[in-house]
Amino acid sequence: MRATEWEPEVVLARGVRTVVCATLPDGRSPALEYLNGLDLDDRLKMKTLFDLLAGQGRITNDEKFKRIKGTEFFEFKSFQLRFPCFWDSRGFLTLTHGVRKKQDELPKSEIDRAHRIKEQHEQVLRGERR
Repeated sequence: MRATEWEPEVVLARGVRTVVCATLPDGRSPALEYLNGLDLDDRLKMKTLFDLLAGQGRITNDEKFKRIKGTEFFEFKSFQLRFPCFWDSRGFLTLTHGVRKKQDELPKSEIDRAHRIKEQHEQVLRGERR
């Protein structure tokens, strides 16, 4: 799915809060691409978490949603699945990408990737292109 000038990201859940997927200047969305590549059971587990945060405005279970230590990012978690995300200037929770991780902490390379996607998404929101 490609973004348009009027809708720079895909909305996954809406309520008290809005959960969206970051969009890159070329129109791709790494989070949406990863989510769509998961099997139905895993997609439904993640969608449940997105809906819970959107509907209630928060998730109190650190096993499902927490800040990534030492960063501005948070992550949705379901077993080994992780979706790094950040609160943007509009108050939307924006997913950067998805990853299946095996160790306790998210690797630095994935945090660096989240930073790059965030920067590119912010360019899209400002109407900038490379």
